[in-house]
Amino acid sequence: MKKHAIILSMAILLSACSSQEKREAADGLQAAQDEVEASYQDKKEELKDMKENAEDELEKKKSDIEAELKEIDAKIKNGTKEEKAKWEARKKELDKELGDLNDKIKAGVKDLKKDLKDLKEDIKKETKDIKEDLKNN
Repeated sequence: MKKHAIILSMAILLSACSSQEKREAADGLQAAQDEVEASYQDKKEELKDMKENAEDELEKKKSDIEAELKEIDAKIKNGTKEEKAKWEARKKELDKELGDLNDKIKAGVKDLKKDLKDLKEDIKKETKDIKEDLKNN
């Protein structure tokens, strides 16, 4: 990531600087940290938008399947024995597909939460490492 390279470069520069230069570098570091935080917020929003779009798409599919299931129930109720068997088989397929969609929605939410947590942890670690470098130099 470009932002991470900026912060790392700032930390390296700090090791060979005078106190005035270190203050200026610390100010630059703060600016870089602010930029990283802004980048984190942007990525967080981007992930959230992607999740919402995927959920909307899955929810639409789910609604379509549920509507088809209602139609099939009506056909089963009024159909001949042969037709009922055919519609029962189709209903089983749709029930499985509906279950799979529900699993995908749950997994997507779980993955998003994990991705956001990992991103936040990475940013915290980098910020902590840079601050340690500043203290040690």
